[in-house]
Amino acid sequence: MRTFLIATTLTVGMCLSLGANGSPKPTWILHLGGLDQSIAPSSIALGPTGDLYAVYRDHGERHQSGYVWVRVFDSQTGKELRNTRMSAPSRKLPQRSGRVMLSADGTTLLYAELPGVLLSGQAGFAFLLDTATLKRKSDISAGLLTLANLRVEGFNHDGTGVVLSSSIKDETNRVTKSVRVIQLWFDGQRVIADQTAENPFARSLAYEVDPEGSVWFSDNAGSGSTLARYDFQARKISKSITAGSQYGFAQVLWLRGAILATSNSQSGGQALNELYRFNDGMPEPKRAQHKTDCWFRDSVSSADETVVGLVCEATRGAEFKFGSVVVRNAFVFDALSLRLLATFPMTKRTASSGIAVWNNRGRLTVAASGQGDAVEVYVLSPR
Repeated sequence: MRTFLIATTLTVGMCLSLGANGSPKPTWILHLGGLDQSIAPSSIALGPTGDLYAVYRDHGERHQSGYVWVRVFDSQTGKELRNTRMSAPSRKLPQRSGRVMLSADGTTLLYAELPGVLLSGQAGFAFLLDTATLKRKSDISAGLLTLANLRVEGFNHDGTGVVLSSSIKDETNRVTKSVRVIQLWFDGQRVIADQTAENPFARSLAYEVDPEGSVWFSDNAGSGSTLARYDFQARKISKSITAGSQYGFAQVLWLRGAILATSNSQSGGQALNELYRFNDGMPEPKRAQHKTDCWFRDSVSSADETVVGLVCEATRGAEFKFGSVVVRNAFVFDALSLRLLATFPMTKRTASSGIAVWNNRGRLTVAASGQGDAVEVYVLSPR
């Protein structure tokens, strides 16, 4: 068997096994009973100790699903550690994937299916789970899950609760008028804070919400080359970050003490991707360019925030007649130096584009949805 050597700033080198056709070979392929990635993809996350969490809808009889599975694996051995099947609001499949998130200490799991994500357009559903026992702690208040353009942003950095956002939009003029940010305790019911930010930009659609509950508005109707933070007390913009690309920011990750962002552009007909790291107290960001022949669409950081995973998508015109047009690749970068550590192809036969990454002192683990009922796990060992 051949190996593919990847230079990295975390170790001297990494080894990734290749199959007979030259494609990277998964270390483990985990098969999840009751899952069909083509109609209800799994949502995955890697915790701070390397446990892999997979949450997904049971496909049910005649694709009518009334249950959600939560399964936990040791990502280094492929062994299943524990699982549970919980009742959930009945859904007619297919639907796009939900979203799973872990608290910084890995003790609490948040899973959410939102009204804007479900193809059926039904009400949202979200719960909090104890990761050690897989006992359900609480559900997010059903009343909140009916808010317009609802997003579950994730856990806040101090570990006290969950951040949600809801926006009022004028789609005709491509303007987000305001964003409401609600911070909840871990019980999913009690409100820590409930504030609304009025968009100061006349033609601005995109926005981001950080783990502290601050709203960052784009400066134009597109993705925006600048993101500007709204100060709730002063009721004005207090800080901004800027991308050098005319296309603005594609992905934003909120790290402790830093913001890691990506942008997509073109140079000579080829896709050009830029990574930025904005460190607190530094006047200029660290910046790196990569030619990937695709555009970044999804992003995640490891629990210790030392590495980030990015999903890159491209449309291949030659594939239209076969009915498969999206080509996905996963890229893993050092979050500090912004150097590329690894890349490998992802399956086209799933609606999910999410990945999960874990760094164990230079030993990288990457998980991604596979075909059918599979989740593929790649363990990149130090050379």
